[in-house]
Amino acid sequence: MPALLVAAALVGSGCAALTASRESSFFRGFSLQKSVEKNASRSGLDCSGGGGGGGGIGSSGGGFGFGGREYHSHKGEGFSCRLAGGGESFDEQGFISALRREVEAAITASGAKIVDGGGQSAGGFSYEYASGDVRGRVKVTGRRRAGVYYSVEADLEESGGKGAR
Repeated sequence: MPALLVAAALVGSGCAALTASRESSFFRGFSLQKSVEKNASRSGLDCSGGGGGGGGIGSSGGGFGFGGREYHSHKGEGFSCRLAGGGESFDEQGFISALRREVEAAITASGAKIVDGGGQSAGGFSYEYASGDVRGRVKVTGRRRAGVYYSVEADLEESGGKGAR
């Protein structure tokens, strides 16, 4: 009978313990738009018009039961800003380096460890990170568009739970 009461309590509470967000705090809190806007003006970008952006989150899970859930989540974001002064003063390498430092700091502040730096080019970088049974990857790329805009895209993937890779 006590097991039945516990089950009823879980169902009655909406199974909050089973449906709580499984993604890491880095994954949940990542905002490309905030990072771009924070670093834009000193690099020669004008995001005052709000830029343009969009994103999506996908998630899949498997396995039922306490402590045995696996998940695989994906999130993509894009954001664009106008190149100030026609782009002549835009420091793409400096801008990408500033974004890289910010993402690295956010990963470590979340308690995760960077397991691979993945390299950096003038137009992007990537990191792989881990925390407990969570493994993730973030890739950020940027490029000029239509001569007067600079677009940045971020792609995040994360897996966790028992048996996740």
